[in-house]
Amino acid sequence: DYGALGYYIGGKTGSKNVVINGLPKTLTLEQFRYLASPMPVSGATNICHVVGVTPEARTLDEALGGGKPEEVITVGRDQIKEAVNKLTTAHGNKVDLVKFGCPHCSIIELRKIVSLLAGKKVHPNVRLFVATAKQIYVLAEAMG
Repeated sequence: DYGALGYYIGGKTGSKNVVINGLPKTLTLEQFRYLASPMPVSGATNICHVVGVTPEARTLDEALGGGKPEEVITVGRDQIKEAVNKLTTAHGNKVDLVKFGCPHCSIIELRKIVSLLAGKKVHPNVRLFVATAKQIYVLAEAMG
């Protein structure tokens, strides 16, 4: 859902700086990446602060630099679903391609994928791609 949320917000805010309020203060680095990475894809987001998470945004007032927001956007389940629908090109239930990363897979995500696939085979009619940065690939190789 964080990816869809980021995609939706980027599409609505364009090139404006973004302040997000209301997400858990326990947001992990991975979750933040899922949120922030799609913003410049659907818009042109340069800066994104999450109140209580990013260092420059301990409070909403601090994130806004003491000013008022230019615009307030409320995002709920319907908006998340709208973003998912825009991102979905498949029709029906047939899966023929599965792709992870682009090249955003971290070492943590690679370990999770490996554990999920352990002892399993990908169906011959399905193509599986896992993309990561070269440095992460080298690290994964070294880890076995």
